[in-house]
Amino acid sequence: ENDNERRNIGQTVGATVTRYADSNRIKGAVYRNAYIPRSGPGGVLLTDAKGNLMVGDKFMGWISPTTYASDNVISNVPAITFDATSIRISEIILGYTFNKNFFGKKSFVKGTYVALTGRNVWQIFQATPLGIDPESVTGAGNGTMGIESGGSFPFATFGASIKLSF
Repeated sequence: ENDNERRNIGQTVGATVTRYADSNRIKGAVYRNAYIPRSGPGGVLLTDAKGNLMVGDKFMGWISPTTYASDNVISNVPAITFDATSIRISEIILGYTFNKNFFGKKSFVKGTYVALTGRNVWQIFQATPLGIDPESVTGAGNGTMGIESGGSFPFATFGASIKLSF
């Protein structure tokens, strides 16, 4: 989407504006708890006694991520660094080995093992934002350690197995 589309103007070709059916949808990055710094005469930004910017009106617009270098995430390390504390039940296996005589002494089956398995069964506590799996990484080494990119959300999987010995 170009800037006019993100501003709800629509796609502009020459002097013709074509609005999309979803043209009222907010586009771009919206910061719900963002405020514009208070400014004084001549647009001078006002600061408090400690030198911090004074809070002005709530920011209700959108920010184009490309204009602001993808929200300046690369140089804003504290904003993208999370506590990776996670308490979860990663895997449960309930299995049972049947007695060798379970099928009878004359059976050709010598042993039987039956199991039910569950993985990512319950996320008890997670300090990272929803959707970020603290056990997920894109690769190994210092360059990618702890960086999640392109993975799927963690989901529960269940299975069953039967092992027969003859």
